[in-house]
Amino acid sequence: MFLLHPLHTPCFCTGEPKWISKYCFLLLTQFSSVMFTANIQIVGMSATIGNLHEVATFLHAEIYTQDFRPVELKEYVKCEDGLYAVNWNAACPDEFLTLERKLSFSVSSVL
Repeated sequence: MFLLHPLHTPCFCTGEPKWISKYCFLLLTQFSSVMFTANIQIVGMSATIGNLHEVATFLHAEIYTQDFRPVELKEYVKCEDGLYAVNWNAACPDEFLTLERKLSFSVSSVL
């Protein structure tokens, strides 16, 4: 078994340095043919990959998904001194962001 975790970081993330993506892409394509003939299973894991079906097609892979999270995933937006919770199920635009709390950071004068 060959485990690649997280799948989105080393190979398929556009924010990574180009050489990391190219090296991992090359490594994965070279190993995939060897692993196929040697009957070695590739297991890729990611909690946040957006293009799952494209990656699965590239790897000739089966997809297994599960929505279980041990900790609730919450999304926030910081705007000026406010921290706002994002509500994707909002009935109207006014309910999309709700103020969670005000932030106050004291910045040292010595920098």
